[in-house]
Amino acid sequence: KTSLSEAIALAEKETTGKAFSAGVEIIEGKASIQVNLYADDKFVVASIDPETKKVTLPPKKEGLEGGEDEGEGEGEGEGGGEDREGG
Repeated sequence: KTSLSEAIALAEKETTGKAFSAGVEIIEGKASIQVNLYADDKFVVASIDPETKKVTLPPKKEGLEGGEDEGEGEGEGEGGGEDREGG
């Protein structure tokens, strides 16, 4: 089994980031350690399997810079374009 401090160390090594919080979650009936880190000025959540010590990171999205939040804001602006067309 993997301790919480060991999982944090594994995640920091894998991402070269700095952990700021961690906890245990049950995913599909299995325990998983979630470590929240700042790496390269980005927020990253690493999942560590306590049985195998395998670190899993979310897949990188190509073509997007600055994170997911920017894409959400752009979608809201599209509705405003309809008002201008009618006026």
